[in-house]
Amino acid sequence: MPYFLLVLLLLTQSFVLSRCQTQVQKSVNSVGAEYDYIVVGGGTSGLVVANRLSQNTSKTVLVIDYGDFVNTVNVTVPYFTTLDQSANLYNITSIPQAHLRNRTSRLRIGATVGGSSTVNGMAWDHGSVADYDAWEALGNPGWGWDSFMKYFRKSSAFLPPSQKYVDKYNYQWTPEAYGDGPVKIGFPSWQWPEAAFQAQAWVENLKAPVLRDGADGDNVGIAWLPQNSGGESATRSTSETAYFSPISGR
Repeated sequence: MPYFLLVLLLLTQSFVLSRCQTQVQKSVNSVGAEYDYIVVGGGTSGLVVANRLSQNTSKTVLVIDYGDFVNTVNVTVPYFTTLDQSANLYNITSIPQAHLRNRTSRLRIGATVGGSSTVNGMAWDHGSVADYDAWEALGNPGWGWDSFMKYFRKSSAFLPPSQKYVDKYNYQWTPEAYGDGPVKIGFPSWQWPEAAFQAQAWVENLKAPVLRDGADGDNVGIAWLPQNSGGESATRSTSETAYFSPISGR
């Protein structure tokens, strides 16, 4: 059986995908001497990597993370993301920027299990086909749109809104842009009233095209963006809820 350990070491937390079951530890003394794989960072991408590695039942996987599990309302409830998130954020300060009069800039990232997927603005979008194909054209085989789209679909599952909100906001989406993955995607049941006026102004004055879905390969224009939440609970879907919790007994 796979071994997935998540160890939370004082300020740093670790988890092990364990041969019996997933273990969460907060002491370095509880961590084994050897693992087949060690993933540093249980954030947005780290938990995806650990999930995939632990599918090989003969291997052990250790994940080490700075933060802890956070399931408070200002993380799980989409609107409450606007409240104070300082306890769930870690600051990275840039070096002085010569062309900005030596100013420094702050970059706030998620300091929890699940990383920035627990504190971000939840907009779910992809670039345009040309963006990814340009990467491939630079000499990177497998980095084109068609290759990426397989993984976009693998990661996400779109949960359609009720007809009431489709009619109210004129929601549109392209089902083929999504798959049956663990990250739940959906439209909110409420939008800022000003957003519709802004969109109308862009269309009328800047001739911005109205898109069906910004995730289907053409995102230059105006479209309602879904968010990484959905279902009856409408709570946030993160790398922790999508890639760690479902396999915590692995």
